[in-house]
Amino acid sequence: MKRKLYIHTGPPKTGTSALQYVLRDHDGSVIHYPKAGQWNDGAHHNLVLNFFGDYAQPKTVREDIGVLFDRVSEDASHSQVPIVISSEMLAVRPSPGHFIDALLSRLGGDLDVEILFTVREHFERTASLYGQRVRSRYIREKLSPDEYLTRRLPTLCYASKLLRLVRTNIPIHLFSYEPGHDLVPRILRYIGFPDERIAVPPTRNPSRAIKLILAVLVANRTEPNVAQRRKIVKALEQLQQRTASAQFIFGDEAALVAERRFARDRAFMNKRFKFELATPDLNTMTNAFWIDEVEFDEISDALAGLGDTGKKLRAGLRAFVRAPAA
Repeated sequence: MKRKLYIHTGPPKTGTSALQYVLRDHDGSVIHYPKAGQWNDGAHHNLVLNFFGDYAQPKTVREDIGVLFDRVSEDASHSQVPIVISSEMLAVRPSPGHFIDALLSRLGGDLDVEILFTVREHFERTASLYGQRVRSRYIREKLSPDEYLTRRLPTLCYASKLLRLVRTNIPIHLFSYEPGHDLVPRILRYIGFPDERIAVPPTRNPSRAIKLILAVLVANRTEPNVAQRRKIVKALEQLQQRTASAQFIFGDEAALVAERRFARDRAFMNKRFKFELATPDLNTMTNAFWIDEVEFDEISDALAGLGDTGKKLRAGLRAFVRAPAA
């Protein structure tokens, strides 16, 4: 039987961090997860980004891609268990097949390759992506959720990413993100882990509560000084219940525009992969991108020691305060 090579491509905010954390710390007895080309979180971003010569990400370490591939090949030669490469960065490259071909040429041998890809409900994934961009110290997103949703709509669909992967002529296996708590065990089981070797993975890179996202968004818009922004973020660490499940954060008009595109995306996956993604009922989904007076007071208390900066942030936050529905 041929040795397997699994290429896990994410995409972002579909449980990738949790899976990479588990694989990074695996002892190599079930699968081989190369150390070469990893970031600290276990993702093989350094391998992918060096191959494509993309050094825009501040955490990328410039390395000779030939040397990296040689290290991957050398390490893999010491066992015959399946090999797994995982990087969300690969799914957004215009030619992922070039990377896979180059990797295969270095690994040698007759490998049975398969691409693993997870699909999450569009609005939920978009909300999670948006929150991550707001919190990122490099991106510092300033757009509203509706602006982000409508401007980034093409990149929030799966079809273009999947079509690039289809062109590799490598089999693609789609996983449903839901139920989220069972996603990592399902993927581990699929790549060969016996049940007794599968533990509940820790939560990695969780979504943040609306109050925290809103506070950081206002900071992004009103405080250009990076050092001062760090002080703001540190002050906000005092907030209670800073994490939460990704919530619906979009207005009716923007959601309707997006849903027309998302519906075509679901139809594409159903037709091409026989994969059914549940259709959201927008009539039952209300915009949760606001805070109440209690949350406003909590944020105000956290910012109290920041003087004029804190006052400016509180003034900006006031626009997002609303009374809960009776």
